[in-house]
Amino acid sequence: MAKSDSQAAAVPAGMIRCLVVTPESTLLDTTARMVSLPLFDGQAGIAPGHAPLIGRLGSGAVRISGEAAGEGGARRVFVDGGFVEVNHDVVTVITQRALPAETIDVGQARAELEAIRSSRAAGDEAINEKAHKQASSRALVRAAEQARR
Repeated sequence: MAKSDSQAAAVPAGMIRCLVVTPESTLLDTTARMVSLPLFDGQAGIAPGHAPLIGRLGSGAVRISGEAAGEGGARRVFVDGGFVEVNHDVVTVITQRALPAETIDVGQARAELEAIRSSRAAGDEAINEKAHKQASSRALVRAAEQARR
């Protein structure tokens, strides 16, 4: 399927558009050379010309590389689950929770992880919820640490 004129004009050649959306707001709307996504079953890299895709996100950092706005290095945005759609060089991330990685307090994130680790869970649902919270918290700490490098 060919791009419409409005889609072609919105995304410069050799670039992709990346949107990160929560129910409250659009956290990010930029163009970049590549976007790396934390899918629930591994990482996915999206570059211009990528085939259409719908995927389920895990917890981790969306990494936006080569922004047209001139951001140095790669920008990272922590997401905690959700979905991604890739179509016509537009990557749309839809999530309940998104935080710019540079705004995450590493000390607080580590403290939250330790609190989750030391808590007790009884029953299958509580154990599964604790495991999810622990994985999400570990991903939050990792995203914050990577943003500091």
